[in-house]
Formats: sequence, C-alpha cells, structure tokens
Amino acid sequence: MSNKEALPELVLHGRRGIARLTKNAVLLDRSGIRLMIPLMAVETVRVSGAKQRTAEIVLTSGSAEADATAVYAIRSSSAEAVTAFAHAVNSAIPERDEAERCFDGAVLVRTSATPLVVKERLWSPRERAVAGVFAGVFVLGLVLPGLRRDGELMTVWAACFAAFLAGCAVAYSTWNALVVWWILRRRGITVVGTYEDFEYGSTDASPGTRVYAFTDVTGAAHKFRGDGRIVSHEPDRIEITYDPARPERAIGRKDPWVKTLHLLAWLFLGVPVTIATAAYLLIYFSAALFGA
Repeated sequence: MSNKEALPELVLHGRRGIARLTKNAVLLDRSGIRLMIPLMAVETVRVSGAKQRTAEIVLTSGSAEADATAVYAIRSSSAEAVTAFAHAVNSAIPERDEAERCFDGAVLVRTSATPLVVKERLWSPRERAVAGVFAGVFVLGLVLPGLRRDGELMTVWAACFAAFLAGCAVAYSTWNALVVWWILRRRGITVVGTYEDFEYGSTDASPGTRVYAFTDVTGAAHKFRGDGRIVSHEPDRIEITYDPARPERAIGRKDPWVKTLHLLAWLFLGVPVTIATAAYLLIYFSAALFGA
C-alpha cells in the first residue's frame, strides 16, 4: 500500500470556509458555495502569511505567466493545521508528466451549492419513551415526599436529579458494553473491514467517524463506524468482530492494552457508579414512602 493511500482525510477549518481533503479532490466550502478541486488540477499547496496561517491552493496553468495561475486561499487560526493540510495535499497529488502539468487546472474545478446538512430528528421514538420514563420518575420523586409535606427531601431530589441522570447514563453504557462483550465473546465472528468513508461531525468540535465496510459469512455487506486493530500494518484495514444474529452489533478488535483500559474503566468507574445509582434510587424512594 502506498503512502498516498494511507494519508488521512484532513479538514482545515478557516475563518470563512472549510477545506476537506478527500481521496481524489479538495472540497472548499465557503459562502454557501462548494468548489470541488480535483487533485489532478492542483499544482501545489503553499503556506503563506506572516504567521504561516494561510493555505494557498495553486492550480496548474497552461500559461507560463504567473498571473494566469488560479489560487484559492483559506486562512486558519492554527499554523500547525495549515502546515499539516498543505503537506497532506501535496503528498496526495498524483505524479504527472510535463504535458499533464501544462493544462489549465481551473477548467476541472466544479462549483455547486454547499450540500445541506440533513439534521436527524431531535428525538427518536425510543428516546422519547426513555425521556418520558425519566420525567415520570422525576415527578414521582417530588409527589411522594410532597404528600408527606417533606420539603427538604423534595429539594434533595430536585438538586441531585442531574447527577442521578449522569449515573444512569454511565450505568447504561457499562451494562451495554458488558452485554456486547459477552455476546461477541460467545458467538462473535471476526472479519477484516476495509476503510470506505469518513463521516464528518455535525459541529467543528465533533471529531468525525471512520466508516469501514465488511462482509459477513452469508455474503451480506455491512458498515462499521469506529476503529480497531490494524491488519498487517495496513491503516485502511481493521479487524471487526460482529454478532451473526445481529451484524449491526459489532466492535473493532482492540489491542490488549486498550482492552485492559476498558476493563479497568468498567471495574473502577462503571460498576461503582451503577451500584451507587441503584442504591440512591432505592434509599430515596424508601425515605419518600416510609420516612427517614
């Protein structure tokens, strides 16, 4: 596998736009317009500016005049990000002979409206049901001591409910992780998945997710979002263990030290928080029903 195939798909967030390096092109989104710049049309990406915070995408030109060369610039607040982006694009530019370098790269650039981000529904039916259950628990936790005119207990319940919800979230994550681990340990099948795409986060703070494609033993194709153990030092291929009864239930095979960290997190964080959350609920409702 060549180094070009192993290059990351970098995203450069600028003050007035976003540049993304994909497998065959640079996508430049700004002011509601997307420029799709094929790598074949890029002569180089140079770093400029007093603080080296501007990436200039220089296109190939069929003219010897420097002024005829098209340049697209994007300025970022991070000089390191600009340097990394320029290096990645320059490394991804395909090799060309002299004749291929003399065409006008601007004719290959395509302009379109920036694709709209389709927002997922705020609440799925399952999430609405879960929210309804917790809302009912919150109201019940106020009503029971209210019937006994115990304002102090009501204040404790209201003040600690956010911490209780956080504890429930940790408990659910721990339980779900243990169930998946147990099921996949007993009947999981391990296959090799191949990197296919990268899903960008909905916000600048979201890291995004790598998407891998794998085929189960029946020949059906599936997607896996996450990471796992690299196969034979090939960053585009990882080991994936899936449940044959539910192939969508899958995890990336991890290195031993990662498994150890996960186990320690379950034992020293997940399990204690789960026990404490259950104990708090039991103690509170016992006090609300029968008094302290």
